[in-house]
Amino acid sequence: MGLPRTDDLAYVTRFPSCAKAITPHDTNPLTNFQGSAQPQMVIVNGAGDVVVVPAGNDDAQTITYTLTAGSVVPVICRIVKAAGTTATGLVGHF
Repeated sequence: MGLPRTDDLAYVTRFPSCAKAITPHDTNPLTNFQGSAQPQMVIVNGAGDVVVVPAGNDDAQTITYTLTAGSVVPVICRIVKAAGTTATGLVGHF
């Protein structure tokens, strides 16, 4: 049967196997190196605001998190918006 796909939002069954720097963009969805899965987590290395579209929301439903360095965005993100994001060093783990 194998492991479920990592883009299944119901649950995550494994630790991430790769990481990729994230450049915030207002419309581009986050993808892994193969262009498919959303990151299981996004880590913030420089404190600030992170404006995201959670995986289950439509594009207009954004959430802003104010996070300290080393924090993890507490939702699976589909988009990290450039507008309003001031945090730096964002890394997606897939």
